[in-house]
Amino acid sequence: MSAPDEGRDTAGSGPADDTQTAGSPGAQPERVVPISVLVRILDLDTLDCGPVPSTSTSTQRDIFRGSNLREGTFLPTRVFGGQLIGQALVAASRTVPASQPVHSLHCSFLRPGSPAAPFLYLVDRTRDGSSFATRQVTAQQHGEVVFRMTCSFHAPEARAFSHSVAMPADVPHPEDLPTQTSRLRQATSNPALPAHVRSALVQRAELPFPLDFRQVVRPPSTYAADTPASTRTCAWFKAPMMLPDDPALHRCVAAYGSDLALLETALVPHRRPGHKGRLTSHMASLDHSMWFHAPFRADEWLLMEMESPAASGGTGLATGRLWNSRGVLVASVAQEGLIRPRPTAKL
Repeated sequence: MSAPDEGRDTAGSGPADDTQTAGSPGAQPERVVPISVLVRILDLDTLDCGPVPSTSTSTQRDIFRGSNLREGTFLPTRVFGGQLIGQALVAASRTVPASQPVHSLHCSFLRPGSPAAPFLYLVDRTRDGSSFATRQVTAQQHGEVVFRMTCSFHAPEARAFSHSVAMPADVPHPEDLPTQTSRLRQATSNPALPAHVRSALVQRAELPFPLDFRQVVRPPSTYAADTPASTRTCAWFKAPMMLPDDPALHRCVAAYGSDLALLETALVPHRRPGHKGRLTSHMASLDHSMWFHAPFRADEWLLMEMESPAASGGTGLATGRLWNSRGVLVASVAQEGLIRPRPTAKL
C-alpha cells in the first residue's frame, strides 16, 4: 500500500527461473510475475557499511539500495507498501546473524514512494545483545524520508511457554478459489459497473501479481441492507514458485504479502447490497506492525484471517493472523490506514 495522500482502487512449486500460471481449466492464463523477479526486488545492493557520526547512538550504519519491480508491477503509478516493508526487512536482516530471526517489526509510511527511482535503506544497529538485536531502518528517495521501520530480532528459546489459537475451519481450500486476476476479469463483465470502474478493473486485471493471491469473497446476499456486516475476511497467498531455503527470505516475502488486502477489511462493514464502484476517494497505509511466532515457508499456502475492530475520524484499523496449511499460527499483523469516503458514498 502507498503512503498518505495517494488514492487507490480497492483491490505448486517449480524451477526458480520459469513463469508459473494458475487459473481454472479453460480460463485465460493467470499473469504471474516470475518468482525470480520477486526475489530480485528483495535482493538489495550493499552500498556502504561503516561508522556513523558521534552524535548517533548507534555504532554502525549500513546502506542498501532497493530497486522497483519494473517487470510487471501491479501498482504502476506508485510503489506498493509491501515492497517497502519487505525490502526494509531484508536490509535489517542482513545485519544480524541467522541465529536471531526477526520476531517483530513496526513501520510508518511517511510519503508516497515513486516507482521511477530506487530507494536507499539506512540501517542503524541500535542494539546487539546476547539474545536480542534491534534495528532501525529509514527508506529515502530523492533525498526525502518516505518510510521508517523498527524491528527486533531474537534467538528462539527452547524452554518457553507456548500456545496459539486454532486455524479457522470454515475457509475453502485455496485451490478451490479463483485467482485474483480471474476475479477481476469476472467483475468487468458486470453490466451495472460504471465505465470508469470497468476501465480501472480491466487495467488492473492485465497487470501480473507477484504472489498467488486467493481471496475468500462473501456473496452479496450476506450484506444486510441496514446493519453493518461482519468485518471478518480471509485470503490465501504464497509465492508462485519455490523459494531458496533461506528462512529470512520467507519472512520478508510474508511481510510483503501481509499488506495486500489488510486495510480493505475496514471497508467491509460499510458495503451494502447493490453497491457500485469504490467507497473511498483516498486509501493509504499509515502504519503497519507484524509479529512472527513460528517458522514457515512462504512458497506454501498461508491463510490470512483479517478483521477490522474500528474505524473513525478518517482512519481504519485492521488486524490479521497468518496460519500455514498445517494449522500452525505463524504470524500476526496490524495496520492503521487512511480511508476517506467518496463524496457520493452512503455513510
